[in-house]
Amino acid sequence: MLEFLTNQEINIPIQIFARDFNEVAIEKARTGVFKLHQVAEISPERLKRFFVHVDGGYQISKLVRELCIFTRQNLISDPPFFQLDLITCLNVLIYLGSTARQKLLPIFHYSLRPTGFLMLGISELLNKFTGLFNVVDKKYKIYGCKIAYTWLAIEPITSNYLVETTQFPLLISNNVWNDVEIHKEADRIL
Repeated sequence: MLEFLTNQEINIPIQIFARDFNEVAIEKARTGVFKLHQVAEISPERLKRFFVHVDGGYQISKLVRELCIFTRQNLISDPPFFQLDLITCLNVLIYLGSTARQKLLPIFHYSLRPTGFLMLGISELLNKFTGLFNVVDKKYKIYGCKIAYTWLAIEPITSNYLVETTQFPLLISNNVWNDVEIHKEADRIL
């Protein structure tokens, strides 16, 4: 992405959220150190531009690491991120049961911007959630987010936090709302 944006002379901020349930995997990714054989196929230009030579290998440069936020997260039960441009979920769904997959795909849809994309692994399918995503690239399993006009089966996350009704004056005072307006207001409140 950095190469593309630089070549196009586009200056927009990039933020990458890297999530995993395994704390050891997160810490390994956070340090960003690769052995020599792991970077063997990376061009010398990219190694020079995006990596720093360290004992026994290469570490991703501070510039790139600062674009990434590594977090431990349970995709099913923890609150989702919101307004994402891209979700890559490669070879995760195939390890989940049917019930977990049915919970996760609506969460992905909710998490994406209306112009966002979902990228799945080659063995993963949308199944009954084709109404939430359209095919952008069949070969690479890239899907675009569709606007959903029906309520999605996202189970609310329970908490002890109470919201005062004074935060909902628009909901209370306006009698005519369509589904899109309700979704927008719910997103604004969240």
